[in-house]
Amino acid sequence: MTAGCALARLHKALADHGSPVRGTSARCPAHDDRNASLSVDQGEQGAVLHCHAGCAADEVLEALGMSAADLFDERRQRGSRSFEVVATYCYSDEHGEPLFYVERRQPKDFRQYRVVGGAKAWGIGGARRVPYHLPQLLAGIAAKSIIYVVEGEKDVHAVEAVGGVATCSPMGAGKWRPEYARWFENAAWVVIVADRDDKGREHARQVATSLRPVTGGVEIVEAVHGKDAADHLAAGHGLDRFRPAEPEPGAREWWRQAYRAGWRAAMRSARAGSGQQ
Repeated sequence: MTAGCALARLHKALADHGSPVRGTSARCPAHDDRNASLSVDQGEQGAVLHCHAGCAADEVLEALGMSAADLFDERRQRGSRSFEVVATYCYSDEHGEPLFYVERRQPKDFRQYRVVGGAKAWGIGGARRVPYHLPQLLAGIAAKSIIYVVEGEKDVHAVEAVGGVATCSPMGAGKWRPEYARWFENAAWVVIVADRDDKGREHARQVATSLRPVTGGVEIVEAVHGKDAADHLAAGHGLDRFRPAEPEPGAREWWRQAYRAGWRAAMRSARAGSGQQ
């Protein structure tokens, strides 16, 4: 590739996001920017960027659906291997209409995109950001089901595969937004499954703080095997076998145990009715 192609790629991604570059400045896609605080320019090996409001470069790239490799004029293949798309996750609105998509790649990487005019437009752009599987989340709340908030889309599918109702926020740990809480209003009980690392536990605490005022109760749990909900379930443990990670302040333990016991009984009845053991 010729010099400057990475900068052109970055300019296009910003324009697709709704933040066109003027000179060497643009509105930063990683925060609500009204001052064009992002600087972009050509460096020795490719494009360089800097948010003067303090956003990290990886946060800017994540908002655009890009990675650090995209900033080089000669694209580098991670570990000398090409990537493979192993899953595509669709984020839809409350009516089931697609808003944006997430590609999961191997080696592990994630890219967000929208479909504009029948073609991929990298980055979330101006699309509404909502919790994953929003229609299922709303149906679960209406049915008074326990709602599991996990860290990623793979975990959501793992919980759903064993009969639970689950969701996550776009782009993983550290990307929770306060406005997501409104979708959880009137949820009877929310179980947040923290990934077993510092970043995952901090994310879980952030989600819990956001959801406590609008739900009947929140508890934070962790996998008893592996790092996350998917590992826990793949090891044969059930949804009722997560271990507590943080006690719920002021929680009425008897109510929580009774609620979860009733839910487990309903799950056993549903399995029996379907012939599952």
